[in-house]
Amino acid sequence: MSRSAYVRVARHAGLREAQGLARALAELEGEPDTIAATLRSHQLIALVTGALSPGGLDAALPEATARAVRARALAPVPIETLVAGFEEARRALQDAGIPVLLLKGFVLADRLYGGLGARPQHDIDLLVRRRQFASARRVLQRLGFEDSDHDLHSRTFARGALKVDLHWCLRWAPAFRVDEARLWRESEGATLGSLGCQTLSDEWTLVLLALGSFEDLGQGMAKLKQLLDLYLYLRRVDATLDWAAFFRARESERLGEIVETVFALVVALFDARDELPRLCAAVDARRFAPRERALDLVFAPRKEPRNLAWFARVYPGSLAHYLAWFWYGGFPRNLRPWNAARLVASLRVAFSGRRR
Repeated sequence: MSRSAYVRVARHAGLREAQGLARALAELEGEPDTIAATLRSHQLIALVTGALSPGGLDAALPEATARAVRARALAPVPIETLVAGFEEARRALQDAGIPVLLLKGFVLADRLYGGLGARPQHDIDLLVRRRQFASARRVLQRLGFEDSDHDLHSRTFARGALKVDLHWCLRWAPAFRVDEARLWRESEGATLGSLGCQTLSDEWTLVLLALGSFEDLGQGMAKLKQLLDLYLYLRRVDATLDWAAFFRARESERLGEIVETVFALVVALFDARDELPRLCAAVDARRFAPRERALDLVFAPRKEPRNLAWFARVYPGSLAHYLAWFWYGGFPRNLRPWNAARLVASLRVAFSGRRR
């Protein structure tokens, strides 16, 4: 698999460089279904087609491959549906005395891709304060949303094609010490197209993107689209952000090694040292930046032990504690024998890595 070509596809699609994107697509190797499946698994199909002119996909790819890619495309949720859903949920939450921050989707689309509809999304991500999460959940249920899924930092509610991910934190793990009071205090008003909202500052958006990438890389579940988001955001802020202050703040939250390592990986992946000189100077001056082969981590199979070993080297606490907490957080689904066996295998990786 031409892994570096997929990275170039992502980069050119994100920067909307149609000619470079067409060249990168032409470099993809493999069977049509394999190429289409890889583009879909990394959430790139809609970005690719949106960055090309009509007929551009057919011009860049063999007919069978272009047909396979179009067949794998997900039907988009209309942008009007997403905007209306956000406005409805925000009004209801604010009427109940629950402040809400808009995360990711619309924010990244407007700031990095050129408009609310330029970065495809299929849900709305909202953050409420931890103590108000149960109340916010009831508000969404009164609006007709049904509880459909959950993870360790959010819960998904669905109403027809519309999904809302309600977060009670950015990311959480036993070793993290995220300053949530500061996060809320430094939130800012934003106008995204015609949409007014309250959202994270640039600093906290970077923390959110880095933590999500770190967790997914450790599980062999990273997507080029999420790493592209982080690359584009770093480009956006490199000239103005005080990186020394940024990393100092992360040290007190026990996140310093995580964000530094993820940033270094993104720089390596997109070959971006010349584009991010101030960030790279700050990272080079620090004590901790293990250089791994970025492509190996990004394209690893799901739950790859080597990725978990990488996670263990960077995570600031006990991996055994983290895995036990993570497994318990999936209760009762993780009582199935397959998941229990995976926990045992993961703990072996944790302890072997600690011995090394």
